[in-house]
Amino acid sequence: MRFAKEVLGGAWDALVSSRADLVIGGAYDAPSTQGFQVRPLGTMPFVFAVAAHHPLATEPGPLTTLQIAKHRIVAVGDTSRNLPARTHGVLAGQDVLVVPTMRDKLEAQIRGLGCGWLPAPMAQPFIESGVLQARETLEVRAPGNFKVAWRTNTRGKALQWWANKLEDPRLAQALLQQQPGQLD
Repeated sequence: MRFAKEVLGGAWDALVSSRADLVIGGAYDAPSTQGFQVRPLGTMPFVFAVAAHHPLATEPGPLTTLQIAKHRIVAVGDTSRNLPARTHGVLAGQDVLVVPTMRDKLEAQIRGLGCGWLPAPMAQPFIESGVLQARETLEVRAPGNFKVAWRTNTRGKALQWWANKLEDPRLAQALLQQQPGQLD
């Protein structure tokens, strides 16, 4: 077995181009369900968060897109090679700091290098400690819907084991609710 991390459309790209046999936590919709088995993994809420010392921490809220657009957003770079790259939460004309992983995004936001949406379970310990502030926005972000998928023409024993394991709702919840430092 070989594990790899892909971001946004990169997970689907890896599956479609046969660089991966299984996707765990694919965001958005699969590019084509033909030749693939796709199942829901679950949903995850996101929170708009800024460092306690970031200028948006003291702006009156709920924050408007105009207020947010004046500040750098931190975005995770899509790792897709062949499929169109995806972006989420970046406003037109907004300064963007692109980082390779969600953990890097969290770290950049903690350091005040920008603002943005973070998975609520990842941000929560830092919100509770006061390092980050959750800010209400006028534009509400729906929870992310994540999926498990595999190509139907490759059903080796390891893939079958993973597919069966991922039917357990407790494992799905544990994968979606992991805290920083867990399951790295």
